[in-house]
Amino acid sequence: MFVYTRTLGEEKYLVVLNLSDEPITYTLPQKMTSGKLVLGDYAGQENEASVLILKGWDARIYKQ
Repeated sequence: MFVYTRTLGEEKYLVVLNLSDEPITYTLPQKMTSGKLVLGDYAGQENEASVLILKGWDARIYKQ
C-alpha cells in the first residue's frame, strides 16, 4: 500500500495505491474518511468510507 494526501490551498486529495497482485482491506487512520471518489481503476468503489477494499494493482484518488 502507498497512501498519501495532497493539499493545495483549500483542496485536499487522498491517493491510495495497492502495489501488489493481492486484494487488500485498508483502514484509514484516526477516524479519517476517504471523501468523494474522483478517479479510480474500477467502478463501484467506496465514498466517504473509513475502510477501503482494493483489488490488486488498484489506484484511487478521493477529494476530501
